[in-house]
Amino acid sequence: MSMNEDAKRRTEMVNMSKQPWFNAAYKAALTFYEKDSQLDSKDRLELSKTYKSIATAQLYGGWLGFSASFLTPFFWQFYKTNSIKGVKVPRNFILSILVMMGSSHFSSNYAYKKKLNELNPTGTFQNSNLYGDDLGSETDQPAKSNAQRQWEMMQVLRNGGSTKWAAYFYLTFQNPERRLPDPKVKFNEMIQGQGQMRPGGLLQNRDILGLYTGPEAERRRREGITEGKQQEQPSKSSWDSIREENGVPGGASSSNGLGSSWNKLREGNLSQEKPRDEQEFSNDESDPFAVVDHPSQSEFDTMLERERRGGED
Repeated sequence: MSMNEDAKRRTEMVNMSKQPWFNAAYKAALTFYEKDSQLDSKDRLELSKTYKSIATAQLYGGWLGFSASFLTPFFWQFYKTNSIKGVKVPRNFILSILVMMGSSHFSSNYAYKKKLNELNPTGTFQNSNLYGDDLGSETDQPAKSNAQRQWEMMQVLRNGGSTKWAAYFYLTFQNPERRLPDPKVKFNEMIQGQGQMRPGGLLQNRDILGLYTGPEAERRRREGITEGKQQEQPSKSSWDSIREENGVPGGASSSNGLGSSWNKLREGNLSQEKPRDEQEFSNDESDPFAVVDHPSQSEFDTMLERERRGGED
C-alpha cells in the first residue's frame, strides 16, 4: 500500500470519528470503562449474580407467557365442546410467540427495577457525585459503597444482554485481566495504525476457551514442569532410604536391596563344585517335581546383616 493510500485511509478514519453515531458509541464506551474500573472483585461477583437472576426471570417469564397464550384456547375449546378440535393452531402459535416476546421483556424489566430498588431503597444514589467521578476526590465527597458502584454500573448497562453481562462479570471476577480495554488507547492505536482495522475479540484471540492462557493454565503448566522434574529423578528403594538416614554408604551400589544380596549368595553357592551324582539329580529342568529354591533362615540372616552394613561383602 502506497503512502497516498495510507494517508487517505487515515483521513477516512478521522472523518468517521467525527460522525454523531461514532461519538455516541465512543462516549458510551468511556462511561462503561470508567464505571468498570471502579469495581472490585466483590462488585463483579454480585453483578454477575444480579444479571444471572435477570436472565432467569426473562427466561421463565417468556415461557410462562407462551404457555398461557398457547394452552388457553385448547382449555376453552375443551370446556365448551369437550374436545380440542377447532383450535387454529398456526394462528395460536404465532400469537403465543408475540406474547412470549412481550412477557420476557416485561419480566426482565421487572427483575431489573427490583434489583435497582434493592441496591438503592432510599433513592440517595441519584443525586450523589454531581461533578462526575473524576472530580469526586476534589470535592471531598465520601468514597462510594459497593451498592452505589453496582447501581451506577446497572444504570449504564440497563437490562439488555443480561446473559452476556453475567458471563462478563463472572469472567472478570476470576481473571481481572479480561476486562475491556481503555477506549482512548484503542482509539489512538486505530488512528496511529494508519487506519487499518484490527480484528478483535474472537478473531484475534486464538485461545477462545482459555485453555492455554490465564491463571489456571499457568498453574497446570507449573505443575506439569514439577511432575516432569520429579519423574526424572531415579527411584530409591526402602533400603537406600534407611542407609541415608543412618549415614551408611553404598546405597547406589546395592539399589536392588535383598534381591541383589540373595543373587550374590546364590551365585556363591552355585560356584562351588558339586559331586557328579548331585549335579545329575539337582537339574530343575529335568525334574518336574523340583521345588524352587529359597533362602534358609541362616542364609536370610546373613543376607540381612550384609544389607545393614551397606551391601559390603
